[in-house]
Amino acid sequence: MGKMKCEYSDIIVKVLFAIIMTIALLATDVVASNKTFDAQICTHDGDRYNFYQNGRVEYFESGITLRGTYNVDARNVIKIRWSDGGTFEWLYSDAISQRCQRQQATSQQQRPAQQKTGVFTDSRNAQRYRTVRIGNRTWMAENLNFRSGNSWCYDNDESNCRKYGRLYDWNTAVNACPVGWWLPTRADWDDLFQTVGFSDAAAKRFMSKISWDGTDDFGFSALPSGLHNGKEGSFVGKNGSAAWWSATETGGNSAWRLMLISIINPTTGARGIMYMNGEYNSNGFSVRCVQ
Repeated sequence: MGKMKCEYSDIIVKVLFAIIMTIALLATDVVASNKTFDAQICTHDGDRYNFYQNGRVEYFESGITLRGTYNVDARNVIKIRWSDGGTFEWLYSDAISQRCQRQQATSQQQRPAQQKTGVFTDSRNAQRYRTVRIGNRTWMAENLNFRSGNSWCYDNDESNCRKYGRLYDWNTAVNACPVGWWLPTRADWDDLFQTVGFSDAAAKRFMSKISWDGTDDFGFSALPSGLHNGKEGSFVGKNGSAAWWSATETGGNSAWRLMLISIINPTTGARGIMYMNGEYNSNGFSVRCVQ
């Protein structure tokens, strides 16, 4: 009988231990479900996720933007709940392995002491452009200003063309650069991002110091040129935003464009917002030629 009581006591102890461990694990999961992180994840398809420490997440892909909330559970699985009701799960280690190239403000990212600059004259209209070598490409350091096809001066005011360059629809933009130069492909933009960075924090490094409160660390000298809404025929965004076409299409009568917006991100504190997405070819954006 004593032996049975002992065995019975052992069973009770084991059950109580199991219950305690289960409670501990549940408690751990509750704590872990509040884990957050700050990162930009770029997939191989060109999509981008922005994860913020406050539990918010944003997703950008070919003209589509989704927003939602997320947490990381005890198994290190990211659980996303989109505002439209959709859900998505992603193993944290898989996601973080695709972290975007996020450049920090280090001495290596200041303008190189021997940065190559120059001047190019477009023989078609004698327009002169400053040029700058960034990464493995030479870029025009000013927006293209060549009248061609469907292109506009902001507000149809020629003085805006002289300062900001023209705004082009995509079909005009792909043929607008002078001989020896071309509209940058997505690969050309990605090469630029490898040097300057691709994040909201990098936005200031693209912006002009004179006309857009940036640091212009690499001489890209972006100006807030605004854009042309092809559907409505209106002009929007001057003094607060700029966009540039890519030659790479995304399908469905749209192509990649780089967008900069001068606004303080309330989550990260960054001075601007920077992203690439697909936009309809009928819209009018700036052109930077590259070689």
